[in-house]
Amino acid sequence: EHDARLNALERHMGVIAEATEVSLSQDAGEASISDRKELFDLE
Repeated sequence: EHDARLNALERHMGVIAEATEVSLSQDAGEASISDRKELFDLE
């Protein structure tokens, strides 16, 4: 069960990393930074 949770967390972090890269590449302004903070606050 621990491994399953760990794998799910790794996938979740991968999704956040991809979303962050996309938002940063679309606009390097403060909007992408606040989006990233909101994503990490969900944890």
